[in-house]
Amino acid sequence: MVFFLLAPTASGPYTHTAGTATCGSERSDTAMPDITEIHLGNYWHTNYSDEDWFLVIPPKPSAPFLEGRFQTDAPDRTGWPGWADPEFCLFRNNEKAARRFPLDPLPMPGDRNRFSCISHAIWKRLTEECAKLDRPGQ
Repeated sequence: MVFFLLAPTASGPYTHTAGTATCGSERSDTAMPDITEIHLGNYWHTNYSDEDWFLVIPPKPSAPFLEGRFQTDAPDRTGWPGWADPEFCLFRNNEKAARRFPLDPLPMPGDRNRFSCISHAIWKRLTEECAKLDRPGQ
């Protein structure tokens, strides 16, 4: 499955900053520095849809964030996850949605899950990955 998103561009709504798939026209003059994405797992999966979670680590001094990405081939059959409300999404069209969740301060192992729409397994993996980050002052 290919996901696209992240950086708004002058020529289109969003361009993935670490890959090549785009929504809108890709322009090299608007490219952002590479970011690191750590796949935390798949929460909601059907024959027609996938929901994946990523810890996204932008270059310093920007803060890491959690990003949910949903893709469906049949929105009328699968519906949308609760977090994919268009009012709060970074991006949502007929088949894809993405939303960022702030992680300030960074969660550490043992911290309680801050987001009701995220499974405990995803949260646990997120806290483990955040504990590995070298982010002084965060």
